[in-house]
Order: sequence, then structure tokens, then C-alpha cells
Amino acid sequence: MKPAHLIALPMLLAPLAGCISDAASYMVNGDNEHTVTLMRHQNLFWKDTVNLAIVPIRMPECQASMMVDDVPRTAVLNLYWSPDEYVEPIFILDVDGTFYAVSTRSCKVQAFDAAPANPGQTVGRFLERDGHLMFEPETQGQGDQAG
Repeated sequence: MKPAHLIALPMLLAPLAGCISDAASYMVNGDNEHTVTLMRHQNLFWKDTVNLAIVPIRMPECQASMMVDDVPRTAVLNLYWSPDEYVEPIFILDVDGTFYAVSTRSCKVQAFDAAPANPGQTVGRFLERDGHLMFEPETQGQGDQAG
């Protein structure tokens, strides 16, 4: 490669420097094959939002996803273990004020029409730390009853 091309290469790659593609998981009962996983994608470095895939996983039976576009990058995404009033055990994910039912049993994700009055016990939250998405548990041991 000519020296001029070597100088131009970093300038061509600069727009990609701020892009995001990462993921974080809540492991149900500490099992890495049974998770609620969030995957973030940001293709344009100047955007302050990300596209978010909500992925319930219970291997090998379940691995589905639902995309939520334009979520603020700095949003804290709270995860709850639902109260017993639901037909099946679900997690409830609060994505910047919109709530989603996440089932690792039936392998489905769907938005609530309105915020639930009681989303249940807080399991933890997904948030950005040092530029990376991570899951922060509420306290050690909570959420272990989830199934």
C-alpha cells in the first residue's frame, strides 16, 4: 500500500469508531442456557439511540427475539419477575417506559398495551457501563425463583 493510502485508511474507518454492537444477559438460576438477553446495535455513531433485540433463551427449545428501535443509549432497562397473576411465569422488561412480557417458557416477547400496575419483583437492570451493556442484579439471590 502506498503511504497516502495508509493515511486515508483511518479517516475512512473513523465513522465506524462510535458504532455499538454488544449484548448482556440475565442468567435464570445461574444457567447460561436459560437467559433473558438484550443485544444492542448502533450503526451510526452520531445517533444517541440504539436498536435493541430482546431475546428469551432456553436452549435448545427457545431462542426468539423482538426488535425495539430507537431506544436511548443511556436508558436503564429494568427487569422484573412478574407477580403470580399471569397465566405463565414471565419476566417484565421496562424499556424506557414501554413494558414487554418476556417468556422463556413459550419463547415469546410482546409489548403491553399499558404499563402494568405491578410489574413484580425487581430482578435487576440492564445498563451501560464504560461503554458496554451489562446486567446488574438487584441483589444476589433475587430472581432465582424464576423459571
